[in-house]
Amino acid sequence: MHIDQFLLYPVDSLPLMPITNVPFKDSYCPGDTIILFSPTYEGILYPDIEHEWQPQDGSLVSLPFNYNLTITATTTMFYIRTTTNGACVVRDSVEIIVKEPSIDLNVTDTIVCPGNPVQLQILNDVTDISWSPATGLSCDDCKNPIATVQNTTEYTVSGMNMECPVSQNVVIRTFPIPQASVLVEPSDSIYIGDILNLTALTIPPVPDNTVYTWEFNGDEVNDTDAMITTSAELAINTVELSFTTINGCPVSITLSILAREPEYEVPNAFTPNNDEINDSFRVFTKGSVQVAEMLIVNRWGQVIYEANNNDGWDGSFKGKASPPEVYAYKVTFILPNGSRFTETGDVTLLR
Repeated sequence: MHIDQFLLYPVDSLPLMPITNVPFKDSYCPGDTIILFSPTYEGILYPDIEHEWQPQDGSLVSLPFNYNLTITATTTMFYIRTTTNGACVVRDSVEIIVKEPSIDLNVTDTIVCPGNPVQLQILNDVTDISWSPATGLSCDDCKNPIATVQNTTEYTVSGMNMECPVSQNVVIRTFPIPQASVLVEPSDSIYIGDILNLTALTIPPVPDNTVYTWEFNGDEVNDTDAMITTSAELAINTVELSFTTINGCPVSITLSILAREPEYEVPNAFTPNNDEINDSFRVFTKGSVQVAEMLIVNRWGQVIYEANNNDGWDGSFKGKASPPEVYAYKVTFILPNGSRFTETGDVTLLR
């Protein structure tokens, strides 16, 4: 009699593991967090079961060897889980469809002269619009703001497209503008009528062939060079300088030059006694005022001294000392700009 012997061999198997995406949607927005979830199974029945997910890219939040997987929606793709238990292998997959929302702008990067307006426009269907920063924009919640900037500025526009939050950046760059100034010479003690040299200075330097436009006290100067010569006509003189950079950007500055009235003093007495103190009758001036003519007459109206300078009268007439008495004078002054004025009065000759 034979006794049949039965040998027991383990039989590999796998549980049912359908994948569900939680939360369930037909499609997702980029950045959504999704759990790829399967029903729980009795782990004790499958002690050697192993899982591995593909693709193993940057969208995975949890480890690719977990049973359930947490991902961040990036782009539409299939996620495949390979499960093995001994000789058994099964592959389950789920497609995650990710929308491609966007903000389409008419420009994303442009360069203009400071202060030039730039029309921005959203070209597609976007709602809940918000621009940031609001500085320089004609509106911060519309589709087509006008941006006016003085310096390079980056704007961010955000909103909703395809029921997903979206954002886009646009950079408005500005051409570099040289720092302009005007060198005034003389730099101090300026009197009305003084000759002025005005020189345009820029940092960094502009090309030598730059054409300058000058206005002095509201009148355009017929000179386009970097340096002009004029005269201080008023107590407050206004200078306007403008030019265009090689990029076509206008630059202009305005400054005021203060000038004092010419100062002069005509003495009322002098003592021609050769002591080198007040020996002659002459005018004391400050500024660019000059004596163009000096005339001295005696009490009878006789001209006893006449000159076209300020050398001074030494108190003599025809080589002889004039008597001590009161004389009348007439002094004509001239300014560097050619204008003249006259001062009259009396001077006492003392001996």
